[in-house]
Amino acid sequence: MVKVLDALRDEHRNFSRVLEILTRQIEFFEKAEEPDYDLAEKIVEYLKIFPDLSHHPKEDLLYQKLCLRDPRTADLMGDLETEHQKLAELTSAFEIKLKNVLLDAEQPRAEFMDAANEFIDFFRSHIMLEELRFFPAALRALSAEDWREIEVNLAQSEDPIFGENIAVPYVDLRNQIYEIATEQQI
Repeated sequence: MVKVLDALRDEHRNFSRVLEILTRQIEFFEKAEEPDYDLAEKIVEYLKIFPDLSHHPKEDLLYQKLCLRDPRTADLMGDLETEHQKLAELTSAFEIKLKNVLLDAEQPRAEFMDAANEFIDFFRSHIMLEELRFFPAALRALSAEDWREIEVNLAQSEDPIFGENIAVPYVDLRNQIYEIATEQQI
């Protein structure tokens, strides 16, 4: 029953790790130091593709089921599918700003920073909303049969960074994530 939520929570932890690395790169940019633009670009690509391909469809199934079982709670939470759409829009907007930096296009530094911060802040607050309100509401409202049905209908897609088979473009990113994790444990 909670296998679906365990997978979603693992993905949230992974997204948070990647957002932390992106935040570090943005801080370099803000201080007029040289960030690893290639790494930042890979992060944005990952955060644009994997959540929409695999993560958000799972949550959308849960949300649709929650709307059926407990519409009042679902209404109080807001529209999760709209949140996912806004996140996709912010990701695309930040991706454009990042590409402009990579192309040396004329763009005020503040404009880039605003797009970066809005994207990162919204992504983090979205994760918190789901962890603190949505997942507990789903646990309370959905039956064992609902959870089985959701699991059967889920399309599984391996995470290209945190799965068993790391996609070639993400090897450097995965290595940096582990370096940071090791630094924090010391």
